Amino acid sequence: MKKYYGILLMFLFISCNKNELSNEIFVKGSEFDFSNYLNIESEKNYISDFYISKYMVTREQYEYFVVETSYEEYKSSDMEHSFFTVMPESDSPAMFVSFYDACAYCNWLSLKNNLQQVYKFTQNNEVEINKIADGYRLPTKIEWFYAFLGGIGAKNKWWDKLQLSDYVNNTFGIYSSIGKLQPNSLGLYDMLGNGLEWTETDINRDNLSVQENYKFVIGTGIPGNSIQDYDDLINFLTAIYIDETVAYAEKKYFYIGFRIARNAIN
Repeated sequence: MKKYYGILLMFLFISCNKNELSNEIFVKGSEFDFSNYLNIESEKNYISDFYISKYMVTREQYEYFVVETSYEEYKSSDMEHSFFTVMPESDSPAMFVSFYDACAYCNWLSLKNNLQQVYKFTQNNEVEINKIADGYRLPTKIEWFYAFLGGIGAKNKWWDKLQLSDYVNNTFGIYSSIGKLQPNSLGLYDMLGNGLEWTETDINRDNLSVQENYKFVIGTGIPGNSIQDYDDLINFLTAIYIDETVAYAEKKYFYIGFRIARNAIN
């Protein structure tokens, strides 16, 4: 792997280090009632304006971060899943990335774009969040669902015009190039395809260890809890919105990647 990084340093072009501002979508905030789409009781949330990336962060982009910062070597920690089998293309979504890794990537990207860092790592291996910073961060659970549905302009169910295969990758554990599936009404790709995604939202449950830090993750699910197990998309979205899929923040899962967001600050 070290030889691989030596080659990467020589041939990795500025294209994967380019300013991310051109690859993000502005999402106009509003007071939004999720019960208009999900099978839940009325639940209104006020959502501020924000930006969210069109695509998940790719293996190539994450590798550039690893090389430039001398971050922990990027490799598979799961012997059952080969690094390059899970991410066969350089523009496959970056998997084997923990929540903390994703936060570190966001901080690095903020500095490169002259933005204020959002995350501060404490001595207890926890993350403090500057909620008013203008830098890159992970989207929250509410922001992710709001963006997926189409934001303030979500008047129609955009997915009704598509086949499930148009926006969901059915191959679990092997993730293809970003942007191959159909986008949603905001122009966001792979929201329900190409793996799960970390969010910034904490999960607190009685049946989880209080000594461990869990985060909400979103996507097409894992075998036994995937979109194919439900009658339609809304039933699936409702289930994961209510039940909240959890992941341990320190673990590098072979099926969880991330996309980035940031506050829209005038």
